[in-house]
Amino acid sequence: MLLAVFLGIWGVQRLYLRRPLVGWICFIWSKIGVIGGLVLLLFGLVPAGLILLIAFPFISWLVAVGDLVALASGAVRVDGLGKPLDP
Repeated sequence: MLLAVFLGIWGVQRLYLRRPLVGWICFIWSKIGVIGGLVLLLFGLVPAGLILLIAFPFISWLVAVGDLVALASGAVRVDGLGKPLDP
């Protein structure tokens, strides 16, 4: 759950749970948002840069919050290989 709180925007909790597809999608999505947003801001495209800086990481953050809720409620009890998660 701590990975979802502190590094969830990068999808690290999904990689740890051996569910890498969504983890890598969140990682790439956040990188595109941060790097692309900063590049657009440097070139003076403020509205587009702010949209990338805010919207793309926000979507990854929503995935992290969903994972946090699922882990805290006990809905996720095994990792991607079927091994039980310790409480």
